[in-house]
Amino acid sequence: ITLATFVYNATAACAATSFSFDSDSVDIVLDNSANTHIWNRLEDFVEGTVEYFSDDDNPGVVTIGDSESRPVAIGTVMLTLMDNDGIESKIILKDTLYFPSSPVNVLGVTKLGEQLNDTDGTWIKTRWRSSTFSWNFNKHQLDFSHSSNKLPVVSVKVGYQTFDSFCTLFERTGAMIEPTSLSTCRTMLPSDASSSLCYLTSSNSE
Repeated sequence: ITLATFVYNATAACAATSFSFDSDSVDIVLDNSANTHIWNRLEDFVEGTVEYFSDDDNPGVVTIGDSESRPVAIGTVMLTLMDNDGIESKIILKDTLYFPSSPVNVLGVTKLGEQLNDTDGTWIKTRWRSSTFSWNFNKHQLDFSHSSNKLPVVSVKVGYQTFDSFCTLFERTGAMIEPTSLSTCRTMLPSDASSSLCYLTSSNSE
């Protein structure tokens, strides 16, 4: 007996109701003083761009207090960032240093401006509680509030790849869902959810 089939269009529903199944967001610090990009997740690097450092050619990065840390590798990270108008923009961070132990990911605003050869249109204006980030020759701007630690942090690489994989798994194999879980799923869905993104079907044969 089929217990449930729910149909959920994540993109349309999120736009209409602010309900999000986003599963791939990464928080980054926008640093106006950093002359490099720092990333702590190897899986975010573009395939084929990662080059590992040897002990002899490993560049050190000076941090606060003049302490020096050494990255493991260098490569390219591609981000997606949505501006104030809801337009998604691809940002390519070349020569990004891979620091697996770094507590944060850092986008060096001055480094990005250099990469874009954009002297005036890539910048960040930081206030006490909020900031404005502009990039790509002032084509995009984003106003955002600071995180709880007062840092200029934004979510990037917004996507649904993990959620799509989740859906594909259930489409191919099916799943046993308890009625209580099914009820919870129903309460989470927007009332106007429509259009097929994936189908989650549970069957229970007596």
